[in-house]
Amino acid sequence: MSEPILVYHAGNQVNRFRFLLAFSLACCVASLVGCYWIAFAVEDGDLTGQERWLLALLVLALGVAFFGGMFVYARRYVVWLWVDERLREVTIETLALFGERERRFDIGDFAGANRAAGEMMTHYHRIRTPYVRLRVRNRRLPYVIDLQGHIPEEALFERLLAKLSVVRPR
Repeated sequence: MSEPILVYHAGNQVNRFRFLLAFSLACCVASLVGCYWIAFAVEDGDLTGQERWLLALLVLALGVAFFGGMFVYARRYVVWLWVDERLREVTIETLALFGERERRFDIGDFAGANRAAGEMMTHYHRIRTPYVRLRVRNRRLPYVIDLQGHIPEEALFERLLAKLSVVRPR
């Protein structure tokens, strides 16, 4: 087995993403406190008991949904990507709540890879964040490689994507 070669690192995007993940956790905790506060601590004559509970649960649901979405995306956001020289094994490292999480796959485990321009235009902004989706067999959500990161081995990275793009479902 040859030594794995680093072909991708998310770079400074990791710090931004970690901040958003921590912020979403803080929002989730704040929503728990807010839920308790609205349901038990505040006496508001304008709201009935049912309305207070509805508002409290809405606040809680928003905080949990924000954190849950960020947590799921963190498990799909590729921070490090290694491959062996013969393109037989791929190691993907994603963010965890604390630290990082590593997964190893054989090249045959992938169902494909495709690029996306990641473009969105609004009246005020033009956003361009290209990315690659790596689909793994028997997994509902793909891994996401943010192409704003660093690709130290460009040729090997492109060979990997070309090989994964021609992979056919079993």
